[in-house]
Amino acid sequence: MGFPMISADVISWDDNNLKVKLSQSKFSKTAGLIECEPWSIPLTILSSSGDEQKMIFNSKEMEINLAGVKKESGWMKLNASFMNWHQVKYF
Repeated sequence: MGFPMISADVISWDDNNLKVKLSQSKFSKTAGLIECEPWSIPLTILSSSGDEQKMIFNSKEMEINLAGVKKESGWMKLNASFMNWHQVKYF
């Protein structure tokens, strides 16, 4: 059947603000990445600023802004608690 694969691509990262494009596709063990209708995926986004954002990702692509994430030492993680059923590919 497959499951959602979320790709996270950095668009820009200035001193304290990280802008990321999220996109989703279907991952299948036998066919790899496949285009399909978007799922409604519950997302938990944790960043080095200590903020946690929760949302439903129900479009093909979306952009998120994370304030307070320092470029030299910052980070972000999707599905930080491993409670959701999707995989993440970071770029």
